[in-house]
This record gives sequence, C-alpha cells and structure tokens, in this order.
Amino acid sequence: SFDQLSSCLSINILPDSILQFIGEYLPTSSRAMMASAVSRSACFDSDALDFSDIDRDLASKLTDSDMSSILVSIDAVNRLRVLKIIGCTNIS
Repeated sequence: SFDQLSSCLSINILPDSILQFIGEYLPTSSRAMMASAVSRSACFDSDALDFSDIDRDLASKLTDSDMSSILVSIDAVNRLRVLKIIGCTNIS
C-alpha cells in the first residue's frame, strides 16, 4: 500500500553517515537548510555559515522564523564562528 511505501522512503530513517555524505555535495548554507528540514544536525559540519552562496531570490525570502530554525538545528551557538547573512533581506 501507499502508506507502507511512504514509510520505507522516509529520509528520516537514513543514518547520519549518509546525510553527511549527501551534504558534502552542497554549499554550507544548503547543508544548514537541509539539517533544518530533516531536523538532524548531522548534515552540517562547518564552523562557518555564509548565505551568499544561495540564490538571492531564496535568500530574500528567508524569514526570522526560517533563520531561527536553521540556526537552532545546526546548534549555531556552539558550532559557528562565522555567520554571514548577505542577501537575507527579509530578516530583522
């Protein structure tokens, strides 16, 4: 059935090592957004986060809530040394 298939295909069952491997192909800002989307910090392994490497249209749509979710999901307080929010014009 569809319910059985959808539960088998959930990204949430992937081990951290696979998420880290996938994250290696993404810019750090995309890794941080991925970590937020799947609620797993394993996707993000950097001490710097620079939003200038994502599309300006997307960066301009990020809200305070989006940014908060991203920063909490990667444990930014303890992990980040550098945060650049260039292009994130919709946050206060």
